[in-house]
Amino acid sequence: MDVQQIVVGLLVGLAFTGIGGFLIFNHYQATSQSTPVDGVIVESSVVDYESDPAAEQPAGSRPGIEYQYTYQGTTYASSNLCPGEENTGCYGPDTGKVAQSVVDRYPEGSTVTVHVDPDDPSNAYLIDGDLPLVYLVPVGFGLLAIVGSAVRLVKGLFGGRDGRGQGGASESDGAASSGEMAHPIVPVVLGVIVSAGGVYSIRVGAFLSGLIFAGLGLILLVIGVRRLVLE
Repeated sequence: MDVQQIVVGLLVGLAFTGIGGFLIFNHYQATSQSTPVDGVIVESSVVDYESDPAAEQPAGSRPGIEYQYTYQGTTYASSNLCPGEENTGCYGPDTGKVAQSVVDRYPEGSTVTVHVDPDDPSNAYLIDGDLPLVYLVPVGFGLLAIVGSAVRLVKGLFGGRDGRGQGGASESDGAASSGEMAHPIVPVVLGVIVSAGGVYSIRVGAFLSGLIFAGLGLILLVIGVRRLVLE
């Protein structure tokens, strides 16, 4: 069992899940605390951007929308479309067709509902809706990496236990590596980390991934504690 690869897989999985959790948390926080007010669109157009100045075709397009709103007697202006600090992903991919559909939805001069952060009225967003599916992509990659690493760890641990009594040669050849690689403290530590990630995911609203994390963490903890007691 290559513990180093397993640990790297778990760390990569936690990193991807952390990115997704950050986006989900920002979206949840922004939408749960927002106050709707009336606003007006002052500018609405499709903005093309290029990754290479010499390119003949634009690399992508996004809706360039600016709006004004008044909150508690003060007028503000903003171009944020999506909730959360990143302000991306809620309207779809950066294509000309999608950008044009958003611009058609918010034409210049139209009256709209603006969602304002009461703690920071200069922070607002325009498009309200469900959690963007793109935020779940890094969580999905993270789950795959964590589940795969956890499965390899469990197989390695149980495989090491089953192979102890199969012969003196195999036992002596792998005694050092098995005792070092499959130390009981490894699943205990990983179990704590994965369980903590599950609790965090549940707290920010990602209940399914949180339950999966928590379950995997508990399994690893049980395996580690059981081996600590037996050894």
